[in-house]
Amino acid sequence: MKILSASIELAVSDIEKTLKFYKSIFKNLSIDYQDNIFASVSINSLDLMFYKYDEFSKEIPQISRNTLGGTFVIYLNIKDIDKFFNSIKNNVEIIQKLHTTDYGSKEFAIKDLNGYVLIFSESYK
Repeated sequence: MKILSASIELAVSDIEKTLKFYKSIFKNLSIDYQDNIFASVSINSLDLMFYKYDEFSKEIPQISRNTLGGTFVIYLNIKDIDKFFNSIKNNVEIIQKLHTTDYGSKEFAIKDLNGYVLIFSESYK
């Protein structure tokens, strides 16, 4: 088996609010598809899909046993982390301050409006 590509699909409470949140963080977000229950977006090489929780649960009933967010983390390697951090820090919930790690990177973490954690990291080694 060979994996040809991978996308992250997240159950969300509201498509419009979720898109608004992600557009406020990622200025280069491109909406590839959107309707009332589903949206597919691209941010450089990252593909994200947002599926309305209630509809997703109808398709895959197991999902209704889980809450939104949880312990799922999206780890993003970026450039110019200081500039990016300063551009969004007043508009998002910071759950881990910008800091230097002992493994050679500078990182911070935020929580989106659905409870998902996004960690932004820039390697300095």
